[in-house]
Amino acid sequence: MVMKPTEISWEEISKTNTDLQERLSKSGVRLDYDDQGDTLLLTIGEGGPSISKQAIDGIYIKITPVEYKIIGCIVIGFATDLLANNKIIRNMFPDALAILKESDGVVELEGQSAERTKPIFEAALIH
Repeated sequence: MVMKPTEISWEEISKTNTDLQERLSKSGVRLDYDDQGDTLLLTIGEGGPSISKQAIDGIYIKITPVEYKIIGCIVIGFATDLLANNKIIRNMFPDALAILKESDGVVELEGQSAERTKPIFEAALIH
């Protein structure tokens, strides 16, 4: 028997993630950037098993399958689309691409630095 996946509503995801800023600060965020694919993976804390839900073109939110807690985000076209076309994100992270490239594509953020990634998750949630 093949089971069809249940559609998860953005309203449900929003309701279960009111603690997002606190989790970002406490757990930190790992940024993994693939320069060749221009793809950025943001992982909150240790990450874990997840399902992905497309928010808008090129942005997928990774959520836990049962609680719908956001544990990450995939941004396809990070430099060529998100940074190039989103002034708010570009202003919040003016050196993001340079920092990612200098660190071989991996950056660990903690505390307030990790909280700065919240607008990327929020932008996807309010699509």
